[in-house]
Amino acid sequence: MTKGGKKMGPLECAIACVRAGRKYVLVSNGRVFQSANQGLPDLEKQAGHKGRITGKLASDNKTITVAKIQITQ
Repeated sequence: MTKGGKKMGPLECAIACVRAGRKYVLVSNGRVFQSANQGLPDLEKQAGHKGRITGKLASDNKTITVAKIQITQ
């Protein structure tokens, strides 16, 4: 994704996509999980970073209710 002709970084890209109506997702080992609590402020703060997520995995094995996000890099 670009902004003003320049390629966006992961943070800018993630936030622009969410503001355009997309949803926050978490990617781990090639698997994609949707966040059940999209309004969690830490999702925007930590978007585009690698980190450790603590939360509860739903029975569908595709949705996580995020409790905590810790950036690792």
